[in-house]
Amino acid sequence: MALLDPYTGPWTFDEAAHLARRAGFGRRPEELKAGVAAGMDAAVDQIVDYPTVDSTLETKISALPDTFATLRSGQIKKNGGLKNPFYEWDLQNNWFFRMIHTNHPLQQQLHLFMHDHFVSDWQKVWATITDVDVRAPGGSNRGALTPWTQRIVGSQYKLLRETGKGPFRATLRKVMRDPAMLIYLDNRINTKEKPQENFARELMELFSMGVGNYSEDDVREIARAMTGEHLNEREEDQWPFEYEFAADQHDDGEKTVFGKKIHSTTDGEEANRIIDLILDEVSGADLSPAHSRLPAAALYMSWKFLNWFVLETIPIDHPAVEELGEHFYTTRADGDNYSVGELLRKLFKSQFFYDRAHRYTMYKHPMDYMIMAARNIELTEFGQEMKWPATKSRVPVWASEMGMQLFGAPNVSGWTHGQAWINSGNLIARFNLANNMSSNYYMTDEYCDQLITKGHVDSLTDTAGIIEYFRARLLQTNLRPEEVATLDDLMSALAANPRQPSNVYRSQVRGCFHVMMTFPGYQMK
Repeated sequence: MALLDPYTGPWTFDEAAHLARRAGFGRRPEELKAGVAAGMDAAVDQIVDYPTVDSTLETKISALPDTFATLRSGQIKKNGGLKNPFYEWDLQNNWFFRMIHTNHPLQQQLHLFMHDHFVSDWQKVWATITDVDVRAPGGSNRGALTPWTQRIVGSQYKLLRETGKGPFRATLRKVMRDPAMLIYLDNRINTKEKPQENFARELMELFSMGVGNYSEDDVREIARAMTGEHLNEREEDQWPFEYEFAADQHDDGEKTVFGKKIHSTTDGEEANRIIDLILDEVSGADLSPAHSRLPAAALYMSWKFLNWFVLETIPIDHPAVEELGEHFYTTRADGDNYSVGELLRKLFKSQFFYDRAHRYTMYKHPMDYMIMAARNIELTEFGQEMKWPATKSRVPVWASEMGMQLFGAPNVSGWTHGQAWINSGNLIARFNLANNMSSNYYMTDEYCDQLITKGHVDSLTDTAGIIEYFRARLLQTNLRPEEVATLDDLMSALAANPRQPSNVYRSQVRGCFHVMMTFPGYQMK
């Protein structure tokens, strides 16, 4: 039996919850029950077949108030920066809002994967455009650096969100010419007089094939083919950051890549041809037997998807990599092979994906940790309200403290996943976040009380109901005896304080949520 054969085991709450944790940010009990009733095939198809644009979410964002505080006002800015991003943290907060409120969580989880895969960096973009002599009417326009940076980085942010599940070939070609990437990996200065190899190398090493599948000659020749893939830096346009092919900077000589000759007089066609060669190259590398018959890119990208959605420690020579790689390369959708959506559909319907050895074995990255909580307990105010200057914006700062600053990966390789997320510093940051989320600033009195009015908790003294509410939404597995004891002790200690019953109840709600987020089980998915 092949590892990726269709799953034929039981389709219960547990399997639906596993799918939801990996293909998004978990789901609430009523959503999981609907997924169980629909059956696995329908549940997976509903998750994978999301629309490019989440129109309901866009309407929700458009309806937010336009208030935007100035740097010196010190006033609360309610959703203004989120709706109309200006600074780096505004763009981050826009993404947090999307993750919390999306109707299509796979789109957001896949967006995070693509952001981690096609790394570029806000600070590199900002620092680079300070060196570009750009002038508006009346002289220097250095004050426009922040909105320019937001426009450049924000454009890539939108690109990766909207192309993620489509043909990988099209995504590679778009990223290759994306202004943020042209700046980040220096292809904007790749000329025939001075070929720049940064992008050529990372295109193969990190973005498509992996180490060991190409030669240094391939890097040099691809860099030559990529010359002239530049930005429009004409001063008169007053927006010098659009892709433009500079024919006078392109090396028009013949190139040899993977032993194949390429040459074209059509603007940009050599770069397009490079992508095709990469996606078809069977390297014969000794990384696995499959490298002798399947393209290295199909194997490398399948390996990366498996490490993101199934287990961080799957090796490149694992049989599942070969199976998924063959499916990725041979299955066509939207007029091309390399369909990310079809790869994920195959994976999410497979025996391998639902193997019990793969459940609760991945470490949550910081977005998982806080977005799963905010979505599944419906803490919808989280991430929407920010103050300047005391805390800048809370959520981006907390995400950064946990080790995952959006638009600021540590290097071109992205973040290190797995157990690296649970070092002592990151763990303390996670627990601090849980404390902040459980404060009355977010978990308001009204929020606590509506657990009763909505029927989730029976009464002010229903401590078992409080525990069950959070268990079903955060852990989705049985509590261990020591966890039951911890929560019982917490409830008893809070009840012993001389407070009004409503205040005891609210403290128990907040305390239960906080403590449950510190349990080892909540760090896993």
